[in-house]
Amino acid sequence: MWGVVAFQIAGLLIGGWVIYMFYARLRDIAEELMKLRVAYEFANPPKSSASRPLTPAESATNPFQPGGDSRFQPK
Repeated sequence: MWGVVAFQIAGLLIGGWVIYMFYARLRDIAEELMKLRVAYEFANPPKSSASRPLTPAESATNPFQPGGDSRFQPK
């Protein structure tokens, strides 16, 4: 009986160690991905895509802007 208990405790310890090492490896992978992301963003800075606001004449041609579907309204 004590042999079975010792075997179960050993299995529990080995299982816990395996799970710990699995999550430790996941943390390492996450750190490597973070380093790659920082290196990529440093090498390729984001382009400024800020655009000027649309004038009312331009917004009428854009159907996704408020009032953009005025051409479909009855006259």
